[in-house]
Amino acid sequence: MAIGKAITRIVMRGQEFMRLVCSLWTEENATFTGEYFQVTAPTVAPRLAPTGDRRHPRLYFGGASEAAERVAATGADVQLFWGEPLDGARARIERLKSLSKALDSRSAATGIRLENHPPCSRYDGASLGGCGNQVAKMTQGAAED
Repeated sequence: MAIGKAITRIVMRGQEFMRLVCSLWTEENATFTGEYFQVTAPTVAPRLAPTGDRRHPRLYFGGASEAAERVAATGADVQLFWGEPLDGARARIERLKSLSKALDSRSAATGIRLENHPPCSRYDGASLGGCGNQVAKMTQGAAED
């Protein structure tokens, strides 16, 4: 199987899992039949109490493939990013916003989380300070977006 097809299958399995877990969190006897998961009449106990309009915890989803972006735009509350160059992250944010609108998303990925793991030579104060400086440079002005 080509790597692209394998990644797409992994992403589709993640999407199906998110649908299943949301059903389990919000419905009683939530029968679910998908390509990867099948359950018959389970009920999660104790039930999760809704918080305001939220009927379940936030769903986080990561991945940079086209399939992952489509899943995040339609089924996740937060899209996870990994330490990408700022211009690349901005372009992905715009793609996600456009996808959410075009696909009439239920969630429109209301948040973005950037994980930055800059290279550090040692776990000491000097290298940690350098990492903090890199993160500060990457996120400068990002709160305005």
